[in-house]
Amino acid sequence: MERLPIFSSYSQGENRVSSSILAVLARIELRLVEELLQRMAGGDPIELVRISPQFTRKGVGDSVPDGGIMASAQVLFEFKVV
Repeated sequence: MERLPIFSSYSQGENRVSSSILAVLARIELRLVEELLQRMAGGDPIELVRISPQFTRKGVGDSVPDGGIMASAQVLFEFKVV
């Protein structure tokens, strides 16, 4: 995955802010990103990625996989600059 430059070259202020914030979020630990997004969402739990050894899956019979990495999140940003 291509890394965004931290200091954006966009001409519009909003685009510079959003590009720079996303570039920083892409460089920090995932758990910290989750915590920041959780606080932005008013404290509701957010789990972007879960890594689990041997877990059960509802509705998939009796099989227990040796492990799994699950991810399902879509977080959209819209920044405004005054």
